[in-house]
Amino acid sequence: MNSVFYLCRSPDDPEQFVFADELPNDYYSPGLFVVEASTQAGVVDQIFKFRARQGEQVLELELKRSENGRAYIVNAAKNGTFYFKLVAFKKSSRYVGLRSRVFQDMPLYRIEPANMGQLERACINRDFYFIGSSGIQTGNDI
Repeated sequence: MNSVFYLCRSPDDPEQFVFADELPNDYYSPGLFVVEASTQAGVVDQIFKFRARQGEQVLELELKRSENGRAYIVNAAKNGTFYFKLVAFKKSSRYVGLRSRVFQDMPLYRIEPANMGQLERACINRDFYFIGSSGIQTGNDI
């Protein structure tokens, strides 16, 4: 199963992406949750691993396509059910960092929350937030 990644815009080209720890020192770029399509035509998988954190505990959740196929859903148990949509980047946007083995050179999609307020409340009230993958986790969680 593919993962949701936490990527930042490259300092060399704002249409390309790197992992946060690949940015130059003293350089800031806001991060985005990103998934990679499974084909050059932009076909996207039905399910992705989506890492989250509650306090000090890392949770392995699933981002699943809804039954109607338009939204993606994460059931985070007592933290709630969160809805997201995928938004395509330019077809030429790719990951250009040092961990190229993690990606297949396919189109990228940004994961956009349907209800940002719900995410903010979960963070403030429950110390729960999504972290995505940094591409260096052990095992098959890249």
